[in-house]
Amino acid sequence: ADVVEIETKLQAAQALLDKSDELGADLMVLGAYSKHHDLERIWGGTTQYIVDHATIPVIMTN
Repeated sequence: ADVVEIETKLQAAQALLDKSDELGADLMVLGAYSKHHDLERIWGGTTQYIVDHATIPVIMTN
C-alpha cells in the first residue's frame, strides 16, 4: 500500500476519488469519525460522498 499526499483546491472527497482513478487504485481505506448530525446535514460529509460515488471498494475504520 502507498500513502499519497494530495494538495488541491477541490473538495476533499472529489480530490480523493480523482486521485484514486489517476493511480488506478483498486481499494480505498478511510478513517471516519462521527460529527454532530445537524452540521453533517448542512455541510455534507467527505466520507458519505466517497461512499456514494466510489467506483472501487472502500474500507472504513473508526
